[in-house]
Amino acid sequence: MAVHIENLHVGDWVTGCNDLRPEEDYGFFGRRQPLNFDGMPWKVKAISAPFIVAERDGCTVTMDLRVVGLTKLSAAYVRVLRNTKIDTSDDKPIRRAKKRVKTKRDPRDCPRCGQRMVQRIPNGSPKRLWHRVCPDCGYDQGPVENATP
Repeated sequence: MAVHIENLHVGDWVTGCNDLRPEEDYGFFGRRQPLNFDGMPWKVKAISAPFIVAERDGCTVTMDLRVVGLTKLSAAYVRVLRNTKIDTSDDKPIRRAKKRVKTKRDPRDCPRCGQRMVQRIPNGSPKRLWHRVCPDCGYDQGPVENATP
């Protein structure tokens, strides 16, 4: 279903869904050039009715909405397509998902805000023990064994 230009906003993800050109439009060389609607997402960068500027993979294009019907895409659809690599060596594209790399959280980072914590001796500490404290949110992790300043 084609979306109307009034319902488009900068930052929306769209793709072409149908060709709105009349049947008697034969182009410059006497034959009608088919439009390629591959279902890949385009991000709307600017709107000036009836034209939009869209971008995909560093390629910027203008689209005339009198000629091309667009449809909005869901965030889940865009996320899946942007996280796949397309192998164009054959006629049929093979989509391979990117592997997610799990990163280990550094124990010196604050569990609340993620900033690097510092070691301090809090005021009023009876045994003068070092504590890891977050300088941003004030989170106190408690006494640290074998702490070095």
